[in-house]
Amino acid sequence: MLSGVKTVLSDDRLLLTGSDLDTTIQVVVTVAGDTDGVAVLPARLAADIVRALDPGAVHVEVHETEARIASGRSHFSVRLLPADDFPQVPDAPADEVTSTPPPWSTPCARSSLRPATTTPGPS
Repeated sequence: MLSGVKTVLSDDRLLLTGSDLDTTIQVVVTVAGDTDGVAVLPARLAADIVRALDPGAVHVEVHETEARIASGRSHFSVRLLPADDFPQVPDAPADEVTSTPPPWSTPCARSSLRPATTTPGPS
């Protein structure tokens, strides 16, 4: 399930996980959670939706096979991917990397992050 982002809500803690099996990125966000649960969203579609949203609160409702995402006048329905198909990723090592963005970076927060890739040259 390398095309999905796994979301795990526990109380007011939302853990987002993306992985290509070589690199795993996990982000923890404090949210106003309602019901604990796990859902896997199509990563590319979720990123496109986030970019399209106006700044402000985002409301997400997850049902058995779909998530409804709303913010302001924008409303989206997304078919979920099977959570059981998401690969098991190892726990982060004790020396995990934590990044705190500087206050001036707020305008950059809506940009998408893309991992750098390299293609090996001829041997």
